[in-house]
Amino acid sequence: MVAVFLSFPVVGIIAFLISKKMSLDKNLSITLSSEVGVCGVSDSIATVASIEDPAIYSTVISPIMVIFSAVEIIAMSFIADTFFPTHYDAAGVWMGLVVKTGVASSASASVADGLLKANVATLNASVITKVMIDIWIGLISFGLV
Repeated sequence: MVAVFLSFPVVGIIAFLISKKMSLDKNLSITLSSEVGVCGVSDSIATVASIEDPAIYSTVISPIMVIFSAVEIIAMSFIADTFFPTHYDAAGVWMGLVVKTGVASSASASVADGLLKANVATLNASVITKVMIDIWIGLISFGLV
């Protein structure tokens, strides 16, 4: 739980600062940092609506996350198998934090379950982590209003 509540503000702030260094518009930087920092596409949609940006901002940023997530589904499963061979819950929480979209996180955790022979422990931990992240989406969007 602590990792969920600490990692996303840090990642979001770093993403915002990097996007500002790239000379992106302030609102596009906010949308990008919320997508990278919190949950991906759903968060960028909520952020765009909250700060009343053009819908195109979310549309432009979303394909980046989808392509990145497709790579993460496979790569993160094998990384989890390497670094968490006996810690199934830790592998699931880690994938819930690292793989930004909910479906990709679940798919990646499911693949890792097969690799680790974890009997869905990794998947369960990943899904619980994603639920906590969805709570963050609501809080951050509400805070941006």
